[in-house]
Amino acid sequence: MIELRSVIKQFIKVLRQQYLRKLLLWIFALASYGYLIYILLYHQNYNELFFQFKQISWQQYPWLLLVFGLLPANILTESIKWKQLISGTEKLSIGQSLKSVLAGFSSGFFTPNRSGEFAGRILFLKDGHRKAGIVYSFINSLTQNFVMALVGIPATVLLFSVKANNTQVLLPKYLICVGFLAVLMIVFYFSFPAIARNKKLNNRFSFLQDIGTYNISKLLQILAISLFRYLIFTTQMFAMLLFWGIDINLWQAALAIPTTYLFVTFTPSLAFAEAAVRGSYAAIFIGIFAHQPAAVAFAGMCLWAVNSGIPVIVGNAIVGLKRI
Repeated sequence: MIELRSVIKQFIKVLRQQYLRKLLLWIFALASYGYLIYILLYHQNYNELFFQFKQISWQQYPWLLLVFGLLPANILTESIKWKQLISGTEKLSIGQSLKSVLAGFSSGFFTPNRSGEFAGRILFLKDGHRKAGIVYSFINSLTQNFVMALVGIPATVLLFSVKANNTQVLLPKYLICVGFLAVLMIVFYFSFPAIARNKKLNNRFSFLQDIGTYNISKLLQILAISLFRYLIFTTQMFAMLLFWGIDINLWQAALAIPTTYLFVTFTPSLAFAEAAVRGSYAAIFIGIFAHQPAAVAFAGMCLWAVNSGIPVIVGNAIVGLKRI
């Protein structure tokens, strides 16, 4: 606890130094763009991708339009959730919250499981609120991961009960571990306000006082927003599959897509490597129903490019324009 507190203090201290903050922003931007370029240059299956693309008919393009049309809804929903989360400490407008979220995409792009998102998000908070912002960012990730597990575990069990011949020996152990983590997450989530009201903690970490004012109603509201966002990007995935001509129906997608997201979420990876991870898991689980592994993998990678690549580019531009 002492080491963590020391690390947080040092990080906040660095952010307060103007020249170091600018250097940090440049590192975020260059690393993000560098990895995007690397992925584009070293992609090995462009010939297969172009062949698959030629097979697409004009009737399939509305599905692609739906994917892009839901992108603003995806980002806006996350911005609303961030605004609600931080409201006990600082009142943000939707515009400010949106910038904060997009900056988080930029800073989290090359960190394990987007753990560095907090670095971009807290840049748009007042100096005195940035410590609390780190905690809020952690809670934000906690809610989304819990929703992934809440929907993904039942979907995975049903998927492998339908296709029992594909069941792997390690699957039950994996689901038990993820289920245990989900229980810990939700218990911690609903008990955190009570923990934050602890006098000893308040004396050491005064920035936790605002979090202690949260009630069950607000916590459920934030969780509901997380669930709504989950429905948005799973719909995007289904639409992307249909755009690529994947032969899969709604109930099959309702099992395979949550399973894919479950494994993507609880597999340690860097955000820039998510394209490959997402494509691989999509081919494995969605491929149970649709015997078009290449097209399924492309669909997963394309959705990553839309939902992660575009926000990273916009987030870098926003961070670069911010005068700090």
